Amino acid sequence: MHTYHLYARPGWGSVIVEAQLAALGLPFEIEDVADLFASEDARRDLAPHNPLAQVPTLRLPDGTLMTESAAITLHLADATGREDFVPPPHHAARPAFLRWLVFLVANVYPTFTYADDPKRFVATDDAAATAFGAAVHEYRLRLWRIVEAAADAGVQLLDVGLDGAEHLLEPDVLVLLVQDVEALHQRQTRVDHGRELTREQHQVAR
Repeated sequence: MHTYHLYARPGWGSVIVEAQLAALGLPFEIEDVADLFASEDARRDLAPHNPLAQVPTLRLPDGTLMTESAAITLHLADATGREDFVPPPHHAARPAFLRWLVFLVANVYPTFTYADDPKRFVATDDAAATAFGAAVHEYRLRLWRIVEAAADAGVQLLDVGLDGAEHLLEPDVLVLLVQDVEALHQRQTRVDHGRELTREQHQVAR
């Protein structure tokens, strides 16, 4: 089997795809990139593979390049025929899965893009950049409250499969990992390939 090639950085959002590749048992190699905020060279080197110079960027075994965590998640489910993270079409959990997958990647995750380094977007005024970062952080908290309210209302993303085992669907993985992105970014750590992704055991390596 050919190998997946993941452009990644320890402690950054590429951990979401790295965790899935490891859990699915797919052969993959990692090419670590330098700090894309701080290094113009790192951005220039990644840009031919991803014009936004962001991770995750994944090269498939056939050479096709993919970006965007949600798109990669759906593709890996299709390519492997596995249901570990994505409920199949016509499954009762599929609509909720798609809703919260897109909610997380379209709403919650971008707040890290804006708040990690507010001066990229408000470059002329330090005070304004600080205020912008604080406002984005407050908005992120509001978004998490929406997720929490859905969970409290009984939204279930864990699926009990035909084998009777609980399968951790991708929005749960994203919730767990995205919540740790800030801490990971500080520690520059990466996911432990050896652990299983279950609701009880899932943790990002500290």
